[in-house]
Amino acid sequence: MRLVSVSRFTTTTSRRTQRCGLATVVGKQGWIVLTKDDRIRYRKHEREALLHARARAFVLTNGNLTGDEMAVIFVDALPKIQKLASKERQGFIATVTRTAIRVVAKG
Repeated sequence: MRLVSVSRFTTTTSRRTQRCGLATVVGKQGWIVLTKDDRIRYRKHEREALLHARARAFVLTNGNLTGDEMAVIFVDALPKIQKLASKERQGFIATVTRTAIRVVAKG
């Protein structure tokens, strides 16, 4: 698996609609989601949409990070992200911290 490109998904629709729509696109394309959402554990519909679409999502759950800090964490975690994403074919949500990646939900 190779990281080919990075896209930012934005529209003028509601945030929930954005995320649920994104899940469908991501799942069909086989892409990996890298996002920050310190409240994803409370967003049942978004979690269900990701899992239903078989998306492989990696979520930073620390809400107090700068963009540069988030980038460093994701870049440092890329080998583990690639390994987990290539091993797991069903959808999942994994939290990402400075020191670990932990799968918290599977489809």
